[in-house]
Amino acid sequence: MGTIVQKESWKKVERNGMVFEWRIEGAHLRCKVMAPTTGWVAIGFNTHSQLSGTHLIMGAVEQEFYRIDDRYIVAPGNHRSMIQMGVEDQITLKSGREWQGKTVIEFVIPLQLKDKYHLQLNEGSEYHLLMAFSAEDDFDHHSMMRTSTKIKL
Repeated sequence: MGTIVQKESWKKVERNGMVFEWRIEGAHLRCKVMAPTTGWVAIGFNTHSQLSGTHLIMGAVEQEFYRIDDRYIVAPGNHRSMIQMGVEDQITLKSGREWQGKTVIEFVIPLQLKDKYHLQLNEGSEYHLLMAFSAEDDFDHHSMMRTSTKIKL
């Protein structure tokens, strides 16, 4: 479980070589994700440990270009973009790079969203955090590492 620190400080969790750092900035959650791969990386938030219903953010970098998608896990092996689900992508301030054999993505998401696919996030609440990465940039390619842990925002 992540430790509680002051708002202006970053919180961090590491699992299987993957690092997720976050901090709350007003009504938003600023996130950094890094994994030991040049393929895609992903994190997801849920109130329970199942994959179904997870708000998933996936990112990949290919040469100088990056792609970061706001997604929803319908069922294990079936994740779709929020746009395919009929709602807006809510990720802002996106960036991505590959560095020393690692993929790094950064982004900001609102804590409170008003649709049925985005999870409402609250400071001080606990969530199941999905962490995954792949050897490939294609979002349909299976993960080579997937785990979950509980965090407190």
